[in-house]
Parts: sequence; C-alpha cells; structure tokens
Amino acid sequence: MLKMIRAGMYSSVQDGGREGQRQSGISLCGALDKPSLVIANLLVGNAANAAALEITLGQVDIQFERDCWFALTGAACEAMLDDKPVWVGWRMAAKAGQHLVLKTPQYGIRSYLAVAGGIDVPVVLGSRCTDLKVGIGGLEGRRLQDGDRLKLGKASRRFSTSRGVKSLPIGNRIRALPGPEYHEFDRASQGAFWRSPLAA
Repeated sequence: MLKMIRAGMYSSVQDGGREGQRQSGISLCGALDKPSLVIANLLVGNAANAAALEITLGQVDIQFERDCWFALTGAACEAMLDDKPVWVGWRMAAKAGQHLVLKTPQYGIRSYLAVAGGIDVPVVLGSRCTDLKVGIGGLEGRRLQDGDRLKLGKASRRFSTSRGVKSLPIGNRIRALPGPEYHEFDRASQGAFWRSPLAA
C-alpha cells in the first residue's frame, strides 16, 4: 500500500487512458505526459501504460507501507526518500515505513510515480485512470486526498540494483542542415540563424 500523508495540490491515479469511449461522451483522460508515464513504468517492470500516480507541482509526502521498487519521472523536482536524495528517471528501492517527499519542481509541472506492480484500483471501461468529469476510475473517481491509501499490484519482476535513464539537460544543441532555400538568405541572416538560441 501507499499512504498519501500529504496529497499535494492535484494528485491522481492515471494510466495510458480510456480509449474507445468517446462515442459515449467519455474522454480519453490518462497521463498528460505519456512518455514520462511509460518510462517510469518500464523502469519498474510494469506494462508501459500501467496505473501510476500523476502529481501536479509536487508538494507531496507518500509513505510506502511495504518494501517495493519505484521510479519517479517527469518534472524536475527535488525528492527525498527519508533523508536520501531520489533521482528523477531512476528505479530505486523503498522499505516499508519510508517517506517519499517531493518539493515544487524547478521546471516542469507533472511528476509520475510508478511502483512495481502498478497501482491496483478497479478497471472501469478498460482503464484505471481517473476521470474527474464523469467521476470514474482511479480512487473513487476523484483526486487524491490526505490520508488516502492505494493498493499495489503484484510485481512481475525482481530487481537487485537501481537503474536509470539519461536525463537530457536543458539547453541541448539542435543539429541542423542547410535546406533548399538556404541560399535565399543573405550572409548576415544565415549567420544569425546559426548563432541565435532557439526557444520552443
């Protein structure tokens, strides 16, 4: 079990989404940052779209009530497992009774906490994700609150070491090649293109 000591501003159970229900007026929902959900799940041996916690803007305190492996991905936030730093994008072990505390992210908004075995809430219309509009999925169709407890599924794999994925630093260089119209620009414009930072 996971116990939400402090649930934060907006935390919910999400997975890959509820597909094939739009004709009934039910939206896809699911994780807003699916690549982060998938990475977290794969790090702990879950199916790519297994249910995990989606945490908006950190500020949570989660107690592990059993030994388990977990991975935190998404927003770059300072996280501590008791007094030990937790690296975003890494699989780590937690012992029963330990607390995972997330602070407000330095950048990014949503963090994903996947636990080996996944979050075991009922499947509703093919998904475990929370849909607040309809009030289904997740834990009673609502966002998580202080004191909530979440059951964990059975882990399909055993791990012996922590492992992570490489985090790309902000400010990466983007490679480019001159295109067919490159010669249409004067030298000053060409030079400015190669020297100027690109903001996306």
